[in-house]
Amino acid sequence: LDILHLTKNMPHITRGSCGSSLVCYLLGISHVDPVKYNIKFSRFLNIYRDTLPDIDYDFPYNMRDEVFLKLNIKWPGKIARISNHVYYHEKSAKRESLRKIGIKGFISKYEINDIINRLSEKQKLLLKKYIKKLDGTFKCYSLHCGGIVYYPEGVPNELKLNYIKNNQETKNSSQIILNKIDISKNKQFKIDILASRALSQLYETLNTLSINFEDHYEDEKTKFHQFTHIVFST
Repeated sequence: LDILHLTKNMPHITRGSCGSSLVCYLLGISHVDPVKYNIKFSRFLNIYRDTLPDIDYDFPYNMRDEVFLKLNIKWPGKIARISNHVYYHEKSAKRESLRKIGIKGFISKYEINDIINRLSEKQKLLLKKYIKKLDGTFKCYSLHCGGIVYYPEGVPNELKLNYIKNNQETKNSSQIILNKIDISKNKQFKIDILASRALSQLYETLNTLSINFEDHYEDEKTKFHQFTHIVFST
């Protein structure tokens, strides 16, 4: 609710588990009444699921940076973006292995097999060894598309992502090394601040007026074109 108060002048929509939750609807977090539309929350929280549900907010893509700024001003040092854990798989392991045996520069997916075919038998054996060793191992961290977590006492320093700046290792104050699986295992609550280009277009089409999501916007010409496209495509 605090996030909604901070962004009250920005259009947004909720989706996923939040958009199916009666609790979120009664608190005013979601505008979707799951009873009215017969939406089952059990698909997000049941005995077969081993991760916690979260709250997903979609904001216009060109306003999302402002949302993060507002959050960090409101709770300085207490909001952290989570990471993705990137692992080597067949293609990435193959590229990295080629670099290890001395093939430098950019390797296009269209030429990678030709490069491998031109290797000597000794190089091919070494390449195979490296690929097998790399496949499934950790490669690097990347920034999650929008997941944030809140730490009331401040983001723990040991969780902050290390990065190199001016040839020195330092801490990223806004990104932590945990991914969404870690967050779920720790029983922490995650909120996704996501970007929607469609929401931006709708907002701009309406000349930045408030969007009433209870209304159904449709254009007859567009609707007819989509219908005929589906008919003739099938």
